[in-house]
Amino acid sequence: MGCGCGALIESIHRAGCVQEHPVRWEVCGCGNLIEINRTSIPTVDCYGIDINPDNIEAAQEKGICHILLGDGEDIDALLPPDMMFEIIVFCGLLNRQITTRKKAEQILTGAMHRLKPGDHIIVTGYTSCHFTARDFSGMGLEVLQKSIPEHIFKDYQSYLLRQLYVARKI
Repeated sequence: MGCGCGALIESIHRAGCVQEHPVRWEVCGCGNLIEINRTSIPTVDCYGIDINPDNIEAAQEKGICHILLGDGEDIDALLPPDMMFEIIVFCGLLNRQITTRKKAEQILTGAMHRLKPGDHIIVTGYTSCHFTARDFSGMGLEVLQKSIPEHIFKDYQSYLLRQLYVARKI
């Protein structure tokens, strides 16, 4: 959510299109190598939601499918009701610079029913999130990783550190 022009989705999709792991080999008793198997990586389906029509157009120009114009609060209107995700990434969408705390909470809680226990959320952005690790824990999430730089924002060109939370739905 808050997919922008789809750069992250494009990278994830490209990584998921690799169809096979390298061959696994084992040595038999006489020292010969035996090819055990090739295992396929499951296909990755990515969906993006962004409120900016220019971002949607830029993503579509890259050939990225499943990019939807809309507000994060409208996830149920934008996607089929039974569609579930293993990971939901909030790119700046839950941050103070972007929205109010009330709306951020509505977006997060609205999306969480699209996750099963054990599935993950990632929250990132240049500015501080409305939520702390304690808030996420109170919402049924186990915070696995958090990174909050000392000076979270300088400017978009010279400051690469972002706030980051990774959490698992309990």
